[in-house]
Order: sequence, then C-alpha cells, then structure tokens
Amino acid sequence: MSPDTNNPGDGSDDSPPAETDATADGDTEPIGLAAAKDEALAAAEELIDHPIDSVIRIERSGDAWRTLVEVVERSAIPDTQDILGRYEIVVDDSGQLTEYGLEERYRRGESREEL
Repeated sequence: MSPDTNNPGDGSDDSPPAETDATADGDTEPIGLAAAKDEALAAAEELIDHPIDSVIRIERSGDAWRTLVEVVERSAIPDTQDILGRYEIVVDDSGQLTEYGLEERYRRGESREEL
C-alpha cells in the first residue's frame, strides 16, 4: 500500500466526522422527556400484553426517567368495571429499558387517591 492512500478510520482522510449523539468528551447526550416517553411506551407495548390506556407520570430520577403507564388489563361493560394496571417503566439516559414492574391493579370506577 502506498503511504499517500487514505484508509478509512485511520484519521488521514479530510472528510468531516460523522454526526453522533456524543459530546466532545465522549459522553452521549441524555435523552429528553419526549424521547423518554416514546422509549417507555415502546417498551410497554413490547412487554405488556394489554393496550396502553394512558401515561400517568414521567419524572427524572437521577440518571434515569421513570414513567408510570396505565394499562387496560380486562375490558368490561360498563367500562367503570375495567381492570386497570399501573406499570412503572424506567429507561436510562440513552433510552435503554432498565426496569419495569406492576405497581398496582384496580377497577376503573374505584375512587382512588391521585398521584
């Protein structure tokens, strides 16, 4: 190989660096609230075999996002008798799922203390 040949990845080409989410010091930019919601909903749809009814809460906690979703676990007529589940889904700063679990299960028509 001649010394004037550019090899990809050896730093000798004059092309601009590829765009990434990495900052100058190599850390990735943390995801924002909207991206955390999207990642949590995608995880919920993949892990929970019931339709998502709503997102109850999204909050930042340390280096992760905690999302609480409400899921219709059993539909009933009237709908006040639906059985709902609240699941907490946690994604890290890169959007990777780190934990999820059922927080509570109840009838839609029950009076409850709001979060």
